[in-house]
Amino acid sequence: MITIFKNIKDITNPNYISIDVALNRIKNGKSKERVEEIRTTKDSKRRSKLKSELPSVCFSGEFSERKDECLKKHSGFVILDFDHLDDVASFKTELTLDEYIYACWVSPSGDGLKALVKIPAEKENHEGYYLGLLERYPQLDSTSKNLSRVCYESYDPDIFIDQDSKIWETKGKEEEVKIEPKKDVVPNIHTDYNKVNQVLNIIRNSVDGEKHYNLLKASRLAGGFIAGGDIDELTITNLIEQEIFAKGVDDEESTRKTIQDGIDNGKGMPIEDILNPANSNFSFLSEQNDEKEWLDLVRKNKIPQGYDIGSLEFDNHFRLKKKTIVGIFGSDNVGKTTFTLFLLVAYAKRHNLNFLMVTKENNSAAIRQKIMEVYCGRWLHQVSDELYNQAYEFANKHFDIINNNFELNQENFFEVLKKAFMKKNYFGVFVDPYNSIQYDSNPKSNYAFLDKFRAFQNKHDMSFLISMHISTEKARNWVYSEEDSVSIFEDEMQKVIGVKGQPKIPRKNFVEGGQPVANKLDDVLIIHRVIKIQELRRYTMVSVDKVKEEQTGGMQTFEAPILFRKVDGYVSFEDSQLKNPLYEYQEKPVNISTLSPNEDFDNYFEENHEDVPF
Repeated sequence: MITIFKNIKDITNPNYISIDVALNRIKNGKSKERVEEIRTTKDSKRRSKLKSELPSVCFSGEFSERKDECLKKHSGFVILDFDHLDDVASFKTELTLDEYIYACWVSPSGDGLKALVKIPAEKENHEGYYLGLLERYPQLDSTSKNLSRVCYESYDPDIFIDQDSKIWETKGKEEEVKIEPKKDVVPNIHTDYNKVNQVLNIIRNSVDGEKHYNLLKASRLAGGFIAGGDIDELTITNLIEQEIFAKGVDDEESTRKTIQDGIDNGKGMPIEDILNPANSNFSFLSEQNDEKEWLDLVRKNKIPQGYDIGSLEFDNHFRLKKKTIVGIFGSDNVGKTTFTLFLLVAYAKRHNLNFLMVTKENNSAAIRQKIMEVYCGRWLHQVSDELYNQAYEFANKHFDIINNNFELNQENFFEVLKKAFMKKNYFGVFVDPYNSIQYDSNPKSNYAFLDKFRAFQNKHDMSFLISMHISTEKARNWVYSEEDSVSIFEDEMQKVIGVKGQPKIPRKNFVEGGQPVANKLDDVLIIHRVIKIQELRRYTMVSVDKVKEEQTGGMQTFEAPILFRKVDGYVSFEDSQLKNPLYEYQEKPVNISTLSPNEDFDNYFEENHEDVPF
């Protein structure tokens, strides 16, 4: 069996097929339309993009991930790559007469050939057999000797197959392969492919919008390994080019210059093997100076706290902090969006913070309306012109909203964010809901996408607030018992309401994706309402179910959620002390009629959109 991935960007979701199935896909044209467009288009950017969308095959065995060390079982095949041939047809004919060629077909670009040769299924000797084949085929790409070498699926109805071909059993030696080094290259006789993968994985895992940054980072690392004598420069340069071109670039010549600049820079900082007993480098140990600033703050009890909203009970349990991913969980129709907007407006007013809103399931104008109404504390048709203009200015100063007409998806998400951050320095991005962007339910894809959130926030010094749905199946039988009750506050009096049989406030592991998803997040807020009991409908329960860093503020609420309530006729919330933190800045609105044309706003925002079928 061999391994096939959906495309070059997918390195963690393997599919296993037989060699016959793989070759039949090439013969029958599974990727025919895309390959034919690659061969005819003159636009290099378009060609690179099309190639990056082709299925990617690892012919040398079964891999759990597209890494050399993740090979589970060798297939007994090695892929040969012959690039930029002068006469493809003649060379293909020549290969078909070779007794060792198992299969041969035209590459996606149309100016090269791919070939398969049978070798002993020995992982440890794979490179040796490839080096032996280099001596037999001098036209062969010398960089393709690693186990997880990827091959784009092509189309060739005249593919050659000889199942009776001989097995190649001759090994070569790497020092016998002569590669002319470039100027200033540190010569070496060995390339450490574990270090090669460290370099290439930076590019493989880069997201759109960060390719240039990660390319330079990978090239610098490569330069350090070159200077340390662990990687051949020509080999790694070719491999870096292949990985980045597969992702699509605007200017190949400029990209090559970036690679070379990064390598040249990295060669000035040789990377040594610090684990070598003969090496006196102990840089992997933390140094006192690195820790002193933090310890001084601890000693003086001056650790900076996260941002508050001005509500004592809530602020004791939750603080909004930089470089965090906050999960906001809740079932349908409980008001997750409305309450989150209340929090964001409070943070914006109290601390002058800016937010970017990604709300694909809600109209952007309606979101802007809700921000303004939360700011005012009442419906827009009921406020004065002066207050309306004040709210409008505030909402446009502190909140940008991605237009719903723009086709935002998981492929372009981070590229769009990067462009938005060129306009304004946002403290945070609110994604509502998460599965409107990341709609692949595969756990590995989910975790990888959350890792990209982490990489983006670290680079841009910002935070994410992500609205996530609770699994209906997990919450179905999670109800309050006969002994359970909720204590509410009516003006200055408390009242206890029985809630037997009503949906209970969920736990963080109820989120779609389960506990592993919750583990990826720094903090978790769970929003809940008991909507079938009239006296409780206007109360929002907030459970702080996870706080990663308590020293900078916050702690779990455990079994006692924090209560906020909507006052009759008001759009905003007040806490158990009958205080709305927004009214420190705004005159408290007068009591008005509970009737409003917008009274179903929560349901509009939290309506149960049917999931896509994949």
